Amino acid sequence: MARKSRTTTASALHRSGGVDISGKSHVTTGGDLIGGDKTTISMDAQQFEELFARLSKQIQNNRDLSAAERQESIAASRNLQKELKKPRPDLGKIARLKEFLLSKGDRIAAAVGAIFQYPPVQESLKVAAQRLIGT
Repeated sequence: MARKSRTTTASALHRSGGVDISGKSHVTTGGDLIGGDKTTISMDAQQFEELFARLSKQIQNNRDLSAAERQESIAASRNLQKELKKPRPDLGKIARLKEFLLSKGDRIAAAVGAIFQYPPVQESLKVAAQRLIGT
C-alpha cells in the first residue's frame, strides 16, 4: 500500500495567529486585533444586557437588603453598566461601583464576578488600563 504524503495547505503556511494572509491583496482576520487609540471593543449587546439582568435579579431577590439598599444597589448596577459601555471607561469609578456591589452579599458578588469575567469587559478594562499607564 502506498503511503500518502502529508501536504500542508497554502493557507496554513501563511497563517499567523488570527490573521490569514493568502495572497498579495487578500487578508482574512479572525479574533481580536488591537491597535492604539482606535481600538474598539465589540460586545454582544444581548449577552451584556443578560449579565446585568442577572445582577439586577440577584439584587431584587436579596431580602437581607432593605428596600433603600436594594434601590441604591440597582442604581450602582446601572451606573456600572453605563460606565462599562463607554469607549473610555473611568477605572476609578468602576472600581468603586464594583467594590460597593461586592459588599452586598455572595449571590450579588457572583453576578458581578460574571460581568467581569465576560471577555469583552476584560478587554475593555485592559485597554483602559493601558491608556492610563501610557502603553
